[in-house]
Amino acid sequence: MFRPIAFVLAFVFVGAASAAELQFDGLVDDTGRQLLIGKPAVIQFISGTVVGDVEVVGFIKDPRSDAIRFFQYQDGKRKPRMKATDVYRLLIDGRPYSFRYHRPSGGVHLIDLGKAQADAEARITGSNKTLRDPQTDDEIREAVGDQIVIFNDARKALAPVNLSFAESDFCLLLTDFPQQAAEQVAEQVDVMCQQMNSVFGLPKSANIWQGKMMVAVFSQRELFGKFESDVLDNPNFGTSTTIYHHNRQRFLVATYREKLDASVASTISWSMAAGYIDRYRSDVKLPRWVHSGLQDMLHRVMFPDPKRDAAARNTAATRLRRTGSLLGILQATELDDEREVLAKLLVIHLVEADPKAFSQFFEDLKLGHKWDAALKANYGATPEAFAADFGRRMGVPNLTP
Repeated sequence: MFRPIAFVLAFVFVGAASAAELQFDGLVDDTGRQLLIGKPAVIQFISGTVVGDVEVVGFIKDPRSDAIRFFQYQDGKRKPRMKATDVYRLLIDGRPYSFRYHRPSGGVHLIDLGKAQADAEARITGSNKTLRDPQTDDEIREAVGDQIVIFNDARKALAPVNLSFAESDFCLLLTDFPQQAAEQVAEQVDVMCQQMNSVFGLPKSANIWQGKMMVAVFSQRELFGKFESDVLDNPNFGTSTTIYHHNRQRFLVATYREKLDASVASTISWSMAAGYIDRYRSDVKLPRWVHSGLQDMLHRVMFPDPKRDAAARNTAATRLRRTGSLLGILQATELDDEREVLAKLLVIHLVEADPKAFSQFFEDLKLGHKWDAALKANYGATPEAFAADFGRRMGVPNLTP
């Protein structure tokens, strides 16, 4: 579960946007919503519960804005009225929809996911990037079958060493450690996947890995090297002890550890965080500060270190007071150690200001939106307002980008 850094944040917003100002992909207006009333629906809630064979009754708006507060449906004789923010996905008359939260107005808006997908594809056309649709259960099983073949081939290539294999909800694991230990590590990977899902507002069961995450843990450096060179065709691993590999077919972390203790999961989690960011929704690359800060923050969600976080915050505050700016980090393509720390604090700032807004900010970036446009859409803030608000919370007034 996400454990916030111990300071409270609250953006100074420019004011609630009107419906005409919203630029969300696939936005359904009031006329479009009215056409959906009376249509058959299937509802998936954030909790994971699915309710089917129901009928849309209405979208109940906030009287002060065009935002939706509640979704009402008919289930037999009952007409439950649910908070729209509790709904993860809707299938209405066979077409997928979702509710998109809008922090500046404090409500949500209905999104036609098919139209949103088309909008996103049009935006990234020509950039040599591709969107990744969530896999069906059949597609996951097929992908997992192909990934198991890779590990079966590895067992043959590394013979006569006896390798253990474990499979969990999100993980396929190969190791020369005992079977019980392998199963424990696979279960820990599941927990970490659920923690990352919670950060991005996804159901715990959501699988973004295109199959499952693959992990190989070896107690002997020679075995680790043979796996890299002979199985993964990577002879140039040098002195590395942990390497992750990803392509369209798999995401795989290989590591060498003398002992299979609690530190193994922490080591794996750093690569997992990078893999989650890369594989979620598309292969569109994030701005450097977002990717770096988010990877570090996700690692700290899974393995909190309050003392290190406090020290990093104090160091960053001292540097910010001296420079009066964000050190150009928002446009930087490479980050030194000081700006790596600052990147994490900026991401934490956005998450703590509003976790739901942050999950949508992240998704917008993965769907090809520019970061400043995504910031305005989800937080109602310009880069200048973002920098100034972050500065106030860090005790550095009048901070500039």
